[in-house]
Amino acid sequence: MVAMEPQIRFCTSADGSRIAYATLGDGPPTMQISAWGTNIELDWQAGGRGWYEDITRSRRLVWLDRRGTGASQRDVSDFSLEAHVADVTAIVDHLGFERFDVIGPYDGAAISIAYAAQNPHRVDRLVLTGAYVSGGESIQPEELHSMLELIRGNWRMARRAIVDAALPNGPIELQKTQSRILRESMSPEVAAEYMEFQGTLDVRQYLSKVEAPTLVIARRDVRIAPIGAARAVAALKGRKRNDQARPRRAEPQIINFLWPPGPIDQPPFAFLSKGRIFHASKRDAEPSPQGRLK
Repeated sequence: MVAMEPQIRFCTSADGSRIAYATLGDGPPTMQISAWGTNIELDWQAGGRGWYEDITRSRRLVWLDRRGTGASQRDVSDFSLEAHVADVTAIVDHLGFERFDVIGPYDGAAISIAYAAQNPHRVDRLVLTGAYVSGGESIQPEELHSMLELIRGNWRMARRAIVDAALPNGPIELQKTQSRILRESMSPEVAAEYMEFQGTLDVRQYLSKVEAPTLVIARRDVRIAPIGAARAVAALKGRKRNDQARPRRAEPQIINFLWPPGPIDQPPFAFLSKGRIFHASKRDAEPSPQGRLK
């Protein structure tokens, strides 16, 4: 019987840091490289379980508390892209995964791109949500400087600003919940490290090396991941895009894109924004077998 609660476990990364991760479901493995500011236990308690329950109907999902946050080791000093990639490597090696799909939201998309580029023999499919190829597309240098000062000087107000950028249209109760999750998941010092990571990362050198079939998803109402940044990811990925105007919800599209499991002979590339989807493959038009969502 498939567990209906995430099972939290731990592994050791290359630098000795203890990394917490959760597993849920049974089937082909998918690694979700969560955005900073998320928390395995608190997100689940706050009602974020719907996505996890949907995707684990037919696969095993693994996701993590980023280093320095949540149940992962808090007293760490290295927040580099290389350290985050090493954390992912530690988890999948610990679990014995040889090949798997990868989902990366927001700054987790950058880590996903770097991992997939460096490990093309292990990544079957790649899903990027709210992706950007350089930090300047997410936050301008002057905004980054102001936000770092705010985090270090007034963590409560900074949390409100961070949540407002991610959830500008609310609802208010969800904004309050996300602010609480930030407060309980990390110190302001760690938040400042992550804000700087978000604002200075650059994965342009890796993107052209990604061989896995890729789905890029964007929303028009998220300031930290503007839709133009997702278009840039799609353009740099170098795949032709065909306009398919039928509006789609993102969650079923992700699950459908990841089905059936395993490598694809002709890697498709897709770009989906809120209300529009672009495809270089007609796989989504095929009948839906068991395990896919309509």
